[in-house]
Amino acid sequence: MEGISYCYMQACDKTLQKKEVFNQVLKKALKENAYPLSADTWNIETLNEVNVIATTISGINVLAVKADFFKANINGDLKQITALLTRQDRLFVDTGGKSTRQISCGGQRLKRRYCLKV
Repeated sequence: MEGISYCYMQACDKTLQKKEVFNQVLKKALKENAYPLSADTWNIETLNEVNVIATTISGINVLAVKADFFKANINGDLKQITALLTRQDRLFVDTGGKSTRQISCGGQRLKRRYCLKV
């Protein structure tokens, strides 16, 4: 019993370390490679291939990250990370509560993206 108590007490003493949610590739893309969405860049095929787009949705500045790129460059489970980002008010979810949003551009719609508030 003494061994179990010792291990239990040691586990309780550990301070949880904050785990980084994004890996370095995604962090760098968010800081340096955000493609500004403007009226003269309305080529939908090209925009759907861009990893990060800087835009404004409902008056809120966001970085819209391509879903596949986001999933490939996070550290952990997608559902847990999106729930955490939503609780922290860093992920701009759609009105239906989905983690991704669809961005319209020149009357056309882009593929759904994860929108991180700036």
